[in-house]
Amino acid sequence: MTILNRAAKWPAHSRIGVMLALVFMAAISLKPVDSVASEPASKRGGVLSLQDRAEIQDLISSYAIYIDFNEPKAWASLFAVDGEFLIPEADLHLKGHDQLLAWASAAFKDRENRREITNHFVGATLLVKMSDGSVHARCKCLDAREEIPPGKSAERVPVAICAYNDVFVKTPKGWRFASREGGTEIPLSAEFLPEDSK
Repeated sequence: MTILNRAAKWPAHSRIGVMLALVFMAAISLKPVDSVASEPASKRGGVLSLQDRAEIQDLISSYAIYIDFNEPKAWASLFAVDGEFLIPEADLHLKGHDQLLAWASAAFKDRENRREITNHFVGATLLVKMSDGSVHARCKCLDAREEIPPGKSAERVPVAICAYNDVFVKTPKGWRFASREGGTEIPLSAEFLPEDSK
């Protein structure tokens, strides 16, 4: 006979006490589960807090918005001091705040001169906390562009589909990109896969 069957014969106040005790024991036995299946302890670093997750998601969204509104200083500030931005398919590799700001200033100005409008839509994103304290991310993105020649209506350009592999680090100013690699054919790296799928 289980404890619940026995408890059915007890006075009401005793049954309530037993039920509360069972609920309490069940609650303290629960352990947080990360959104991605576990990796070996040497790689993964436990569960990412909701606060850190929200801050990193905001950083990813800010990246898209600052690009679309041509804000090079704000965009460059999202990276760590020695942060990297790579697009191998375009043979682009920037490292450090000065290179990031110089490239963004020129690229955004060129886009304004061509009257090109961009809209970056960030999609599905995986975040994985690593044992060194960094956070790795994989996210999808759609980039819709329009060019508006002088005196003409907007000319639609096909939507670009890309993916980003990111590494985030916690700095005195909060989470920042340690690196961001973009492209259309970036393999999905091992830390994002369930252990039993390898």
